[in-house]
Amino acid sequence: MTILDEDFPGTIQFGETDVRVSKGATEVEIDVERVDGSDGNIGCMISTEPLTIEPSPQSAQEFEDYLPMHTKIQFKHSET
Repeated sequence: MTILDEDFPGTIQFGETDVRVSKGATEVEIDVERVDGSDGNIGCMISTEPLTIEPSPQSAQEFEDYLPMHTKIQFKHSET
């Protein structure tokens, strides 16, 4: 049995901290989790950004290799 601490809103984190994507991949899926509580509604903004200002030939390029994403993720009360 797992007892959830429902008295705190918790925090939002990625399921993994290091995600590698193969060249030519058409999708990547990244888990987002709510941990250490589940009281109330919480949310956060998620967006893709280039790693550096100066593009390099080894880095994925926005619009060329991936589509930018800017969205809000929301967790409802008791949702983890």
